[in-house]
Amino acid sequence: MSAELKVGRHTVRLEDDTLYLAVNGSMDLGETITVHREIEKILTQLRRVFIIVDNRSGSGITPESRRWIGEWNRQHKASGVAVFGNTGATGRALIAIVFAVIRIFRKDALPLVWVKGEAEARAWIAAERNKLLQSRGSHPPAP
Repeated sequence: MSAELKVGRHTVRLEDDTLYLAVNGSMDLGETITVHREIEKILTQLRRVFIIVDNRSGSGITPESRRWIGEWNRQHKASGVAVFGNTGATGRALIAIVFAVIRIFRKDALPLVWVKGEAEARAWIAAERNKLLQSRGSHPPAP
């Protein structure tokens, strides 16, 4: 299963248990809600969802979006998030704020990693998926 859709200026690719989000500019509340509805679909169907954020062209997220994501994480649990691109001091600070808000609302830690590129993000997610599936007694999907 692989599908691509545009959410404002951003691109979302759905790939089995992984949502790939290519951020372009700032993400507003409407866009944030739309992306998270797609995350929920995968989570509901598979009971797991991994997220890759390509932030090479990202420039932040609105305060309303940050609050909404924090609230969303009270009800939902992503399996892991890998972020790459625009991870200089400003980019990392903006994304770190989002994850700080999530930590306020979640009792357990959200697995999160900053990586250099997409290949490293995919490798990390594959390892996290294997750990998760082994803990559940499942097998990873065939390549």
